[in-house]
Amino acid sequence: MDMVILGTGRRYSSLDTYSEEFSTAGGFPRIMLRTSKDQIYSSWDRNTTVVDGNLSLPFSDGWGWNILMGNHVFRDLKEKLKKSIVHYTTFGMPLLTNNADDIVTIHDLFFLDPRDEAYGGFFNLSEHFLKRFLRFNNVIAPSEYIKGELERYGFQGEITVIYMPAPAEIQYLNNKEEARKMMGLPGDKKLILSVSSSLRRKNLPVVEKTMKILGDEYKLVRVGSPINNALNYRGLTPEKINMIYNACDVLLFPTLGEGYGKPVVESFASGLPVVASDIQIMKEIADDAAVLVEPVPEKCAEAVRISIDSEDEYRKMGFEKANTYSREKFRSAVNKYYAAVSQTARI
Repeated sequence: MDMVILGTGRRYSSLDTYSEEFSTAGGFPRIMLRTSKDQIYSSWDRNTTVVDGNLSLPFSDGWGWNILMGNHVFRDLKEKLKKSIVHYTTFGMPLLTNNADDIVTIHDLFFLDPRDEAYGGFFNLSEHFLKRFLRFNNVIAPSEYIKGELERYGFQGEITVIYMPAPAEIQYLNNKEEARKMMGLPGDKKLILSVSSSLRRKNLPVVEKTMKILGDEYKLVRVGSPINNALNYRGLTPEKINMIYNACDVLLFPTLGEGYGKPVVESFASGLPVVASDIQIMKEIADDAAVLVEPVPEKCAEAVRISIDSEDEYRKMGFEKANTYSREKFRSAVNKYYAAVSQTARI
């Protein structure tokens, strides 16, 4: 029976990386749907099929329209998927099949929180899209924390947790000075790394205030939306992101909520000590391999100093924790999961 990995998102985004990892691990073809204007300039290698939606709408980026009208916009693809098991690697794409034994990954439910930017107010479009998958028998969650959230929301199918590995490019280089030279970073500062979007739950004001407490001996390196007085980077290839991890002294991750916490896992794989929030998801993903603190500036600053003073110890614990999210374990879990779904699917 055929399996197809259906993805969306910009090239090198978290969603793109997620679908690529499952396609590579399972050995099944991947089809990427470009459903919004900001995705139209993304290009993939020749092994990935790309299908465009209607991206020319003048009054929006096209995302909601392409999903709501997906059965028409992607009608040719819909016909091709009839005899395949489809893994929808996010709920935010058109539902092109009518098979409850297909697979869906739900990464988080933060769009249900009125405090979150993704919250839809009177009509929550994201929740409308989510509810289409409630009947699915096969659901993947990125963490036990999100699995519990999905169960509480009302998902009654089999929910399986599959932890993502760090990208293959992320690894320990054991040459911090050279990595700094390659990325043009100062050699006379303690470098604090921040990796995230600018969503409110990423808690970026705490990052800025923590840096003020730490003083001139420290410098912030920022991957994501720019922060004042930081050394800011965007649109990096995985190889350059790995250089950044290896050039820095500690990851500062004072998040208020995550579905998984990819930068933490990447830090473990690259040998970078981690300071993160003492919240449920970080206890699951990081445990005692990171310094977990209340995400307020004073405590984050103290934790940064502790992690740097005990750099070798936290690097060792990070490597040990990274084994939990190894590529070998991920590949084994994916193949076992796809085999089980294929055996029970009724197509």
